[in-house]
Amino acid sequence: MHWSFKCHPNTQPPLPVFTSLREQIRSVDAFVIISTEYYMGIPPALSNLIIHFDVATFIGKPVALVCYSSLEYGGCRVAVALRSFLSATGAITIPKILCIPNTESQIDEEGRPLNSHIIFALRRLISSLDWYATAFKNHREIVGDQPI
Repeated sequence: MHWSFKCHPNTQPPLPVFTSLREQIRSVDAFVIISTEYYMGIPPALSNLIIHFDVATFIGKPVALVCYSSLEYGGCRVAVALRSFLSATGAITIPKILCIPNTESQIDEEGRPLNSHIIFALRRLISSLDWYATAFKNHREIVGDQPI
């Protein structure tokens, strides 16, 4: 059985890798999840990683989603699934999402976008995430952390 902050909060010591990652996540004001679409949903490795952590890890953190697929829907289906999944962790997905369809024709082998639309959309996404992160951080400084 794998160790989890949810399943073993006080009975077993966490593995150092989980403690380190949990502290990294808790120390940031916001984060970006980049995910491919896996059979029209969330890749199991990503969902498995996230469910190891308790709500206190993610609560009140704004999250931007960048999703991609080799198909024409561009990861929109995984973005929808991630919004629902992340809401259970207490994280808050921002309204803007970057979905990249047909990735093989949109991004080169080095990971550089081949389409100016991607760069424009990514700048808007990061700007929006920054706004939410600043707003949430300012609010936490005034009223404290969100209750669990």
